[in-house]
Amino acid sequence: TGATSGGPGFRTDSYAKAFINSQKWTQNSYANSLEGFAFKPYTGILKTAVVRDNEIEKSIYSEDIVSSLEEYYIGIGKSKAEAKVLAEKDGKPYKGMEEGDGAGYINIDAYRNLKKLENDWSEAQEDLFKKMVNKEELNPAEVVEMFPPYKLQNYGHLADQSLPSLAMHKFALFPLIPNMIKNSDLEKLHRRMLKTGTDYVTFKTGSKGVSVTSDGKPDRLYDDNGQMVSEDTDFTNNPVYAEYIKKSSSVNHYFKGKIVYPTQKRGLILNHLYDKGFADKNDPELQKLGKAYTDLVAEYSSIVKLELLEEIGYVYDSATDSYVGNHRKFLELVNAELEARDVPKHLLNTIETDIDGYAKNDLSYHIKADKIEHVLVS
Repeated sequence: TGATSGGPGFRTDSYAKAFINSQKWTQNSYANSLEGFAFKPYTGILKTAVVRDNEIEKSIYSEDIVSSLEEYYIGIGKSKAEAKVLAEKDGKPYKGMEEGDGAGYINIDAYRNLKKLENDWSEAQEDLFKKMVNKEELNPAEVVEMFPPYKLQNYGHLADQSLPSLAMHKFALFPLIPNMIKNSDLEKLHRRMLKTGTDYVTFKTGSKGVSVTSDGKPDRLYDDNGQMVSEDTDFTNNPVYAEYIKKSSSVNHYFKGKIVYPTQKRGLILNHLYDKGFADKNDPELQKLGKAYTDLVAEYSSIVKLELLEEIGYVYDSATDSYVGNHRKFLELVNAELEARDVPKHLLNTIETDIDGYAKNDLSYHIKADKIEHVLVS
């Protein structure tokens, strides 16, 4: 997390600062295209703010959920009074919900800066950015790459504080893309951020450590009348060192053009047909078809398993009732599969073998252990 993470970080050296603040880079900034606004110089410290979460009184589904839970508890033998108490208890998470849920917003210039400083900003993205700044008409069919959400983590002391203030921001930052937020409250928020030089804001649920406030509470986005706070109103600054921020996960900036087949779908197909009343479990013809389907799935799974074992050179040893083979080939396969699923390079580098070809580290402790397991069973 943050400064201790192995994820990609952001340059803060003098050469990087000089480039980001150069005319070559700033002349195409969004802030400089707006009257009365100006590009904020990059110093290696980001101006951030923590804002209040919008709390929803209850989910639109809460009453239906509580009602169905009551029916369930009555169905398993609870009294109406007991069922009501239990259902209300289980339905509590669907009331008083915090809408932000660890999210945040980043102004479009700060987004571009960080992407460049991370070395993850392509020519296609820069061309799209320039067209957007110049208010050129965009043809969706010609857009090759876009601006995806930014999954970042910050862990470190806030800058310029009189007392040690250990902050931790864990969030997905939504880039405020002018074309997408036009004539909306988010556009007003974007203007406020640009005018006050605020790089990103996160809701309180995204701030896991110390936050600086002006009155003991996070800043407000809306006033008492439900209107967006004026763009001239500054945020309470929570200055963050860029070197304490790391990318926690990659998000594709292009459409992959395919959907991975869900591994549980084959089993769920039959379950939901019966559970939802679309098929009768006692129908002999349906039972026959259902068995034929599950047998085919089992046979297909066996074939895929044998292909996997053959690919990594594993054979069954009847003496030990286990499979033995080349560990190095197995780990190479895991790495290749994870790379195809866009797992960050720094996480792939932790899957290493020793001189004998065995894994240096226990894969069950890997941060992507669930994906490694998925590779083996899918």
